[in-house]
Amino acid sequence: MRIGIILDNPKRDLTGVSLIAYHLLTQGHTTFIVPMYEQGCDVPLLDLDGIIVNYARTSNLDFLKVYKKLGLMVFVLDTEGGLMPEFGQGSPEFWAKRVHEIGASRFIDHYMFWGERHYEAFKKHSGIAEDRLQITGSPRYDVCHPKWRPILQYPLAGFILINLNFPLVNPSWGNARYSLEEDRIICESAKAEMNNFSKVIPVDFEKWHRFQDELISTLNEYVRTIRQLASSNPERTFIVRPHPFENQEVYRAFFVGTSNVRVDGAGEVMCVINAADLVLHLNCGTSVETRLLGKVPVSLELLNSEVIRYNVSVPSDISFPVHCFEDLDNLVKAADGISLQYQARESYCHIIDPWFREVDGRAAERVSAIVSRALSLHVSRSSASRWLYALGACHESPEGRHLLLGCLAQLIGSRWLARLRNRNDLHRNMKYVSPQVLRARIEEIVDCDKSQLKFHIMPARHPVTGLGLSTLQLVPL
Repeated sequence: MRIGIILDNPKRDLTGVSLIAYHLLTQGHTTFIVPMYEQGCDVPLLDLDGIIVNYARTSNLDFLKVYKKLGLMVFVLDTEGGLMPEFGQGSPEFWAKRVHEIGASRFIDHYMFWGERHYEAFKKHSGIAEDRLQITGSPRYDVCHPKWRPILQYPLAGFILINLNFPLVNPSWGNARYSLEEDRIICESAKAEMNNFSKVIPVDFEKWHRFQDELISTLNEYVRTIRQLASSNPERTFIVRPHPFENQEVYRAFFVGTSNVRVDGAGEVMCVINAADLVLHLNCGTSVETRLLGKVPVSLELLNSEVIRYNVSVPSDISFPVHCFEDLDNLVKAADGISLQYQARESYCHIIDPWFREVDGRAAERVSAIVSRALSLHVSRSSASRWLYALGACHESPEGRHLLLGCLAQLIGSRWLARLRNRNDLHRNMKYVSPQVLRARIEEIVDCDKSQLKFHIMPARHPVTGLGLSTLQLVPL
């Protein structure tokens, strides 16, 4: 079988996608890693039997429709299927109802979930038959299991990690800047990002303005607290890790002159967490990764509020709370000062377990098994013209820009087209992975599993012109 996997954000998703690809390869399937931004141009040319997509929303609804017309089985494994608001906008119930409202349920053959909380919401509200819903766990959390943990390599150790989480006011594409005179970060693109967000889900602009104003204020208090903490602990190294969708340069400007603070968003976050002595955060989902890796996350509750928590209480509930700077400073000076009651799994498992299936290192294996089994029973192949859909970049009623992209991709290949489009766009550029990096990651998985798998990796090729595609093709040998 020929199976595609959409890769959204390599910093977050590469290991999970690589684990799925590994298990598919061991079952003899040719596997394609498709960059999210190039799927419209590439997927019609790959002659796939099935595809694993990263979500089902308005923004990719046209793709799902076309994939079904091309005869593909569509599997959804949500790469953002972990912590969400417990209720209201953005909750599992909200997204389940949204899938039903936009009609996406008609184009989904199987939907796979990280945990029971999402599964139950979709069973009640999505309109997808129960036998097409499965709890698999999240493949990217497989590396938290001791079997796969040797994959988590990082060049440093013995540092304090601070995970930031402000993409809604400091987007990676934006124009945030540091004002030395005011000693504050000015988030000039916050309102534009809110407008972008409103295209995905309905937004109460008055509430969101208040939310963003408080978030900007908290961001500035956060970085000042880090600077004060670093000044009080000059012998310690602090690594500030912005959210993957944040502008990192503004933080580098803020911390100029603070020699023991390093702003570094490179690589995958679990590699960094695994090497850290202490992990600090504020309402960040990486608190879960920290727990699953056997560490205790520290929540800066001195900066928190109900407004910026926004119905997501789990990160605070599973963390060691710090309510004043003195306690935070003392904790950094003695990182073993966290009480034993916070270290026991019993202190957090009842909070995490509804959202995340217990980590057993086999989520990717379950995903690949569901896909393989479903495809073994799938005999329908479409006669729809894949060439027409490729020219329209997988849109049923393509606009001029879709036709332009589709035609250019046919003329020069999507690989070169992506390079041209990404040249001055950091946000787009971070969505791609090289064959060398993907090979290295899968070889690490092979070594961990003590497997004899041999495979070949190369850019996929246009079936007629032979031009290179952005998609990477993996073939078992």
